[in-house]
Amino acid sequence: MQSQVIHIPRVTDKTILSFFGKVCELTGVDTVTISTIGFGTLGPEDLSNPSDELKQLLSKNSALIYSVGITIEGLFINYSRNGEDGSPNNAIFSKITLSHDPNSYQRKQLPDIGLILNVVELINKKLKAFSPSIELGNHAAQAKLETLHNSTLERLELLNEELISKTHEYRSALDQEFSEHRSRLDAEHSSKATMLEEIHAQKIAEIADERDSLQKQKQELDDKSNTHARREIRRDILREIKARQSVFTLTEGTNKLRKPIAAGMSLLIIFFVTMTISSTWELYRQFQALDSQHLIITTVKQIAFTAGTVGSILFAIRWMNRWFELHMHSEFSLKQFELDMERASWLVETNLEWKEVKGSGMPTELLTPLSKNLFDTQQESVENLVHPADQLASALVGSASAIRLQTGDSMLEIDPKKLAKTKPVHSSAAKN
Repeated sequence: MQSQVIHIPRVTDKTILSFFGKVCELTGVDTVTISTIGFGTLGPEDLSNPSDELKQLLSKNSALIYSVGITIEGLFINYSRNGEDGSPNNAIFSKITLSHDPNSYQRKQLPDIGLILNVVELINKKLKAFSPSIELGNHAAQAKLETLHNSTLERLELLNEELISKTHEYRSALDQEFSEHRSRLDAEHSSKATMLEEIHAQKIAEIADERDSLQKQKQELDDKSNTHARREIRRDILREIKARQSVFTLTEGTNKLRKPIAAGMSLLIIFFVTMTISSTWELYRQFQALDSQHLIITTVKQIAFTAGTVGSILFAIRWMNRWFELHMHSEFSLKQFELDMERASWLVETNLEWKEVKGSGMPTELLTPLSKNLFDTQQESVENLVHPADQLASALVGSASAIRLQTGDSMLEIDPKKLAKTKPVHSSAAKN
């Protein structure tokens, strides 16, 4: 085993671990082995991702590490808080040992010579290596102290130089940052001042325009006559009508009134559909059992439930269609009201101009046909909604040749055909 020892001043745990972290970055090795005073061992430790124990050790900011070792291929680097052999935990200096066993590793297995030189340079620069064997005079201890003193002075000079350099760089950076910040603030202030001046000028121009507009409106209001006021009212009415036409919907309360009816129709349809399915299944079983008496009853039930289902569905469709027709007629009435407003306004304007020119109103013979059916609220009547059961009864009565009803001891006979002939007579009489 071949080894070489490099002496360094005593350093703290943070400094030695920072050095080995640089070595790991330089060599690509991930882990190191750490021993502490008191026979404690940590490792292998990844210095880029320290464990909780290592974080606790660093938080002490002391000199608790006894040794740190790292292996780089065939080269072993070990830090020991010892001075010379036989003097553990030396209070003045520690040592770093570089070991190599030529019997176990070939030359080609050693790290690159450039890498080794970089590691040694890092030791000298980072840990301030020195040689304690340099003697001044005849006393070896005095020489060691002098060497340590000179090494410490050199380290302090380098530290002072580094601090001065960093202080100068920091001051230069602050001056540059302050200058840039001041230039930016000046530019922002100038830009904002220009923008505010433009906004101020624009606001003054807008106020002047608004003042002129108000003056014009005041003059127009002063000059308006009844004709202008009437035209404004007509425009407002037409504007409101157009707004209602753009979104012609029912109120929420009206829509809520439809929900109970729709729910009832849905339940009725579901009931009839369920009973129809049940009756169909029962009819199928009666066919299988060949029970004629129950088969007739089941067939009648099947016909009744089917008719109820179809009738309920048809009634629901007609009810929804009637709702649509009412909505449609209301919308058409609103449109007709708009047209009547336009026509009435034109008639009023024409009549006023006629009166202004002729001195009298328009003749009745001319005004009557122009105002015919104006604001006529008569609409096409919507067919009344009749339940399918009522329609079926009406059809049966209408197709019958005669209906005989016995009331006590007398017999009442009704002829539907004669009743149908009397309807036009009653209708014409009602119109007259």
